[in-house]
Amino acid sequence: MVVAVACNGLRIPALFAHATDLTFYRVDRGVIVGSRTIPLGDFPSQQRPDLVWSLGANALACRSIDVGSRAALEEKGVEVFLAQADDPASAVREYLHEAFLASDGLQEEALT
Repeated sequence: MVVAVACNGLRIPALFAHATDLTFYRVDRGVIVGSRTIPLGDFPSQQRPDLVWSLGANALACRSIDVGSRAALEEKGVEVFLAQADDPASAVREYLHEAFLASDGLQEEALT
């Protein structure tokens, strides 16, 4: 699985359109096993959903996203996750927790 995070270096901006980078995290069995960062430079914000999808992301974590970008991602099968975390790796862990533990109805204290 690949989770993309819209970021500015080691921080997540308020809006997906304001991101300067996309960091792609490879996840295997719930563990982050690798990452790579793609600088966005002057890449147009309306084409960013296509970039996220074409680079193999299953999900995108960001703080907030415009309706058009969200619809474009979801149309391509990329889940959009609105993260609360400040840094990209924490956003991925937050997504994994929500996507897998919460969807199974498990309570966190039952796992400890």
